[in-house]
This record gives sequence, structure tokens and C-alpha cells, in this order.
Amino acid sequence: MHTHYRATTPPDQAADFARSSIAAIIPVFNEAGRVGRVLSVLRQVTELAEILVVDDGSTDNTAAEVQQAATLDGRMRCLELPGNRGKGGALFAGAHATAADLLLFLDGDLIGLQRHHVPALIGPVASGQADMAVGLFRGGRPDTDFAHRATPWLSGQRCVRRDLFLQVDEEASAGYGVETALTLAARSGKWRLEYVGLQGVSHPPSEMRRGLWRGAGTRSRMYGQILRAWRVDRKRRALTRRSSRRARRLSRAHAASRRGGFARHRSQALSSLRLRELGPLPLAGVRRLLVVGAHPDDETIGVGGVIQAALSQGAEVKVVVLTNGDGQALAPLALRRRLVARPADYVTSGVIRESETVAAMGALGVPASSLVFLGYPDRLLEKLWLSDWSTGRTFRSKYTRRTSSPYPSTHDSGARYCGRDVLDDLRTVIDQFRPDSIVVHHPNDAHPDHRAASNFCQLALGELTARETAYCASVWAYLVHYGRFPRPRGVHPEVALLPPARLSGEPNHWVRADLTPEQVQAKRAALQAYTSQLVLLRSFLPSFSRRNELFAALTTTGLEERTVSLVDVEARGSAEGTATLAPLPLSEPVGTGARRRLLGVADLVGVGAHRAGGQVWVTAHTRAPLVRAFRYRLLAKLPTGQTVTARWPGKAVRTGRAAFSFPVNLALGDDPAILGFAAEVRRGGAVDRTGWHFVTLQGPAV
Repeated sequence: MHTHYRATTPPDQAADFARSSIAAIIPVFNEAGRVGRVLSVLRQVTELAEILVVDDGSTDNTAAEVQQAATLDGRMRCLELPGNRGKGGALFAGAHATAADLLLFLDGDLIGLQRHHVPALIGPVASGQADMAVGLFRGGRPDTDFAHRATPWLSGQRCVRRDLFLQVDEEASAGYGVETALTLAARSGKWRLEYVGLQGVSHPPSEMRRGLWRGAGTRSRMYGQILRAWRVDRKRRALTRRSSRRARRLSRAHAASRRGGFARHRSQALSSLRLRELGPLPLAGVRRLLVVGAHPDDETIGVGGVIQAALSQGAEVKVVVLTNGDGQALAPLALRRRLVARPADYVTSGVIRESETVAAMGALGVPASSLVFLGYPDRLLEKLWLSDWSTGRTFRSKYTRRTSSPYPSTHDSGARYCGRDVLDDLRTVIDQFRPDSIVVHHPNDAHPDHRAASNFCQLALGELTARETAYCASVWAYLVHYGRFPRPRGVHPEVALLPPARLSGEPNHWVRADLTPEQVQAKRAALQAYTSQLVLLRSFLPSFSRRNELFAALTTTGLEERTVSLVDVEARGSAEGTATLAPLPLSEPVGTGARRRLLGVADLVGVGAHRAGGQVWVTAHTRAPLVRAFRYRLLAKLPTGQTVTARWPGKAVRTGRAAFSFPVNLALGDDPAILGFAAEVRRGGAVDRTGWHFVTLQGPAV
């Protein structure tokens, strides 16, 4: 940590200030009659973009005094916390409520603060000479001068880069421990530190403000919190050392596993395919294109270029968005500065995201009349998919607290938060629009809402085509979330978009859609319409403005009835053996944990289905023999809404050393025309899982 001392005000640094946005954060607790002095000085400092006063549960007139001052300066606002969180909690609340590059922390009871002190404290950080500047009292009160000479790290007057401050341990920063936690973080992170003399500045001691006994109690608590910050930091560093040793052991084990022939972890690796190896997406002859996305912005991220290409050849495009994206926990804070979010705030976020979609699609040439918003709950689609719809159970969003859509533009205002309603809505849209090409999320996308949207869409289409054999549509999948995909992040229009290595093999048949420079530019402009997401995911969205888009073919396999040979007997209940079933070829599935990589027993490498009379046998294969310490599960979805599950050890039977199977009774689904199935391995949580596959069933069940 490099330390310098600056005793005088630096020269004019207007150019440095212009390059950085600066927010002043003043934590206050019962500072009525004192905070006004500080605010009157800050109003004179034109370099500040924001002046944020965090009222930490005051019981006097502090908030009213700040609100009155805010009427005199549009940069000033008061953030009222519902209860007292201590100085550290107040500073973090303020830091989360601003997007400024630099944070200026000042106490609310300062005496002698002048306009020139503020740029002197900001200057070293704004110019890039320091990562944090600490203001020290000089020439004010003898007691405060002595305290800052003896313990300079306890000064609360600081300017620090926001990105560094948000890395500080919030537990260690509780109460008055925040200055100590900042100093320790600076030491461990080797920040460049500069001390700045604040001539004539001081603040009254607690004993003067609160009386002798209450002030002494406050000071005692302050020292206790400072000591606690040291203890938390010591504990953190000890844990870090232990974690480093454990990481080295895991690294050695991983290297050994690679030498031993185990498959390496490739979800973060570059693609094993080249752009010229991918065929073109067949768009010729497409008259009606249906795009399905789980959230607002998914449709532009994955299909923005193809939408333009389809429109340019005269095709009709319809876009279906399943949710309004109203389940982002930090959205109310980031977008509306709501520290304690209410259900209405999440609904407002959903309205904002819907309007952004309308604007983005308009930029691409899709009118609002061609957009369908289904209004289902964000971050709940997978639960709706796995639940038993036949019971009619509805779910409640933990964000909006609603069991049905609160948005007036919803396609079916009477739809409930139930999987049956999702399926019915999608089936209705497909039936009415009759697309000849559908683009939906990849079934192995890492986001559970995306996987569920793909499942609902494939099941709805499968039911429709089974009922009307003359109708068919090609189905293509686009990928949004998977490890570090896409790489590199940021704006790289000249770089090709390629699939992750783990999804490059069978059965993924990838194709590309090449975009013109004009289409790339239009897609980038459309992505800029999602201003709320750019605040939260500023480098992610622009990463998809590339020279091509990427799609995988989705197919539904037909199951003809065959005789099942029971071999490798392992009696379980009335079963006399296990079924030898060849699995459908699968790429490596979604799970990417270290346990899965190092343990072949938890690595699912294949899943398949085989019909025998009135049953469909579902089988999954692992890379190494099964062990009872893990829970191996098979799941099957019937169009009636039932999810049939079986696990080994349990109802499923072992089919050889590295496979397990379970027969699904088709009578449960009233002779279904289509069946979905998947597999997963669990130990505590999910260690590995496959995507869902769908099969059409030829002939009636016996």
C-alpha cells in the first residue's frame, strides 16, 4: 500500500473531475441542527454529481432538515433507512443507491468544513494518483487533531473508488468498524493511499453532543466495533489461507484426473467449432416466424438479427415473452433507488421492461401488435414446469406477491400462475399464428426460466402436431446463459459467436445466421433500448452484437413399440430385472460443479427412452458406476401436468454398472401423444442434470 500526504489544496483539477462522476454520501443519525452546515458547503461544490444523505433511523428532525435543503439543490436527496444500521450499514446503503465512479464520505457533524476542502480530498482519486484519499483534521480542536495524528485510519472523511469500496467486507464494516475495515482492505489489496490535511476542520466529541454518560457509552461501542472489525478481518484472512490451500489441493486433484483420462471441464472454454463448420440457418421460404423468450430482452439478444432478415424477405414475425422480468431482486434499488422494495416496485420494474421490449422491437421493425406478453412470474417458470398442474395449484410470486398477472397488456388476463395455463397460452398462440419456424431457448441454457420456456414450447408444439399431422414447424434454439458464454464480453462486432465447447457435440446441430453490418448496428441499437438491463448487465448485452447469430436444431424423436429385454437382474419390488436401453446421444449437460468434474459417478452422459406396450422406459447413463452416496433421479412430464419421478436407490432400477431406468405408465397420462423426460444427480443440491427431451408416442398404449 503506497501512502502519500498532501497538506495543501491541489491546483485546479476540473479535467480530472469531468472524467469521473462523484457522489457525496453523508451518513446521519440525529444530526438536526448540524448536518445543515455540511450540506450548505456541498451545495457550493459543482464537481459533485450527487449529494446523498443517508438517514440512519433518526428520531429527531434530521430528515425534515435534509428534505428542506434538497429543495435548494436538485443533486441532493435523502435516503431514509427503516431502522438504525450503524455507520457502516448507512455507507453501504448509499453506495448501492448510486452508480457514481467515486464516493466521497463525510460526517454529518463536521465543524469548519470549507468549499476548498472537498476538491482537495477528491483530487488524488479523480486524477488517478490514488485509489483512496483520507482526510485528516488539522488546526481544528486539539483533541481531534491528536486523534487523527495517533490513529489516522479512523478518519471518516474519505474519497474512494466505488468498485473498491463494494469489495470491502460488510460484516467487518458494521457500525463504526467501517473505517478500520476500509483501511484493512486497502492494506490487503495494496491500494494506493493518500492522506489530505483538512485545515481548520473538526467535529464535536460524543460526550459534548450526547452528554457525558451517553457519549462515553457511544465511544465505548465505537471502540468495540473497531476491535470487531480487526477480528473479522483476521478471521477472513485465516479462511482465505485455508481456502487457498484447499484450492491448491483441488487443482492437483483436477490435474491428476486429467492425466487419468477424465473429461476436462469445458463450460468456460472456447468453442471447439469454427464458424465455417456451421451451416446457414434455413430462412428461405419462411413466411411466419415465431420467437419465444422467457424475459424481455431475450428475443433481441438471441434473435435480433434473424428478426430483421425475416422481415426483409416479407415474413411475418410474432414475438412471445413469457414473463415481464419482474423478479430481479436489485432492480428497484438500481432503477428507482428503493432500498426496501415493495411488491409495487417489482411491478413497476416489469412495466419498464415491457416498454423497453416494445421500443427494441420497434427499432427492429416489429410493431407492438405483433408482441405477446403472457405475464407469468419471473424466476418461477421452472417450478411451474415441474409442479403437478392437474391439481390446479397456483403459485405466488415472492416479488410481486401476485398469483396472476398484474399487467393490463397480458395476453390472457385471466391466466393463473399455473403450468397448465402457460401450456394453454403457448398452444393457443402457436395454433392461431401457425408459424413454419419457431425460435426458442436452448434446453440446456443455464437459466432455469429459459430451460422451462423451451420445455413448455416444445410440449405445446408436440401436442398440436400430434393432433394435426398435416402441420409441422422447424424449431431452433438460441443460447443466452452458459458459463462465460459468450466470450469475449463487450462490444466485438467483428468476432464470431460460437457455441461453448461442452455443447459443441451431438446432438447439438449448430447453424449460423450471418448478419450484415447494418443488421449488427441495428441490433446493437435495439439492445440499447434495454436501459434497465444495461445498468445491471452493462457488458453482457452488447456481447451479442456479433457478425452472426447461433442456433441449434431441436427435434422430437418418435418412439415405436419394441420388445424390452430384461437382463442384468436386480430385483426391486415386482420387477424381475432391468432394461437394457440405448440412450439418445447427448452433449454434456448443464451441471458444471467441481464434484461433477472430478467424479464420473455424478457425470450424466446419456439419456434415452424406449416404449414397451403401455410403458415408456426412461434410462440415464453416467460416466462411471453408480454409488449410493448420490441420488440419481429420472423425471417424466405428461401433458396432463403430472411429473413422474423415480430415483435410485428407490423406485428406479439399476441397468448395469453405470445406468438406471424407470418405466412410466402411460395410463397415468390418458394415452398421451408426447412425453418429456430428463435426469439429474443430486447430493444436497443438484450436481448434474440433463436437458429435457421429448418423444412422440406411435400408436395407442396397450
